[in-house]
Amino acid sequence: MKKTVYIKYQPNSWDEKKITEVCSAYGKVESVFKFPEAKIEGKEAKNAYLVTMENGDDIKKLVEELHEKEFEGQKIFA
Repeated sequence: MKKTVYIKYQPNSWDEKKITEVCSAYGKVESVFKFPEAKIEGKEAKNAYLVTMENGDDIKKLVEELHEKEFEGQKIFA
């Protein structure tokens, strides 16, 4: 099962520590990779991350609960 999730459109104030904190609520985070500022899918991606977790089931739960959830007035994409 997939163990990595792509997260974008979270609040600009979030950093790797905040991403790890939020994702840790769903299981053990193995790594967080921040994309350099670039265009992804034709849009600016200033704070896009790849998060790898120990268990694929944790990723599934994270996506189900976080996708389009609003934080600080912004809907996250997972």
